[in-house]
Amino acid sequence: MNQTPAQQKAQIESTQAFPLCTVMMLLGLCFVYYLSSTTANDRFFEMLGHGFRADDAVLAFHAGNWGKIVNMLYANFASLHYVQLFFSAYFIWVFGVHVESKLASSRLLFVCVLGLTVPWVATAALNAGHGRDTCYVGPLFLICSLLGAYMVIPQKKKKIKSWMPKNRNKIFQDEEK
Repeated sequence: MNQTPAQQKAQIESTQAFPLCTVMMLLGLCFVYYLSSTTANDRFFEMLGHGFRADDAVLAFHAGNWGKIVNMLYANFASLHYVQLFFSAYFIWVFGVHVESKLASSRLLFVCVLGLTVPWVATAALNAGHGRDTCYVGPLFLICSLLGAYMVIPQKKKKIKSWMPKNRNKIFQDEEK
């Protein structure tokens, strides 16, 4: 019987580069919050077309209205309140920096593009034509894609040396050196 040699586990090395993609996401959050807070109307995301509605998205795709589609992508970085902005920025920073240090900026950008588009396409496919007037706003799908990448990428295991370094029979027999 022909056996293959044992495969080595893939090693993902950390880089200590500046988290460029994570900072770009944070600036996107702040920029869209600034746009929405300087508008006198409280319904900024609904009135100006920056929110994501399934029926509007399907009509924009069929008509080839790419400006409307880009405006709907603002919904990924929208925050309706400064508390939501703070916690969204916090979670993007915590998970984004770790994932970017493991994957590098270009791969994280690819993960973010998938996280920004694929859930919206699925939402449009499931809800289009049902007459629902739900406006989707917020970075939930982006944060979930970062959290998923964070869970998949292994963290460096730290050995704890201070807790039970030896089995309990040998603790008092030998002195530690």
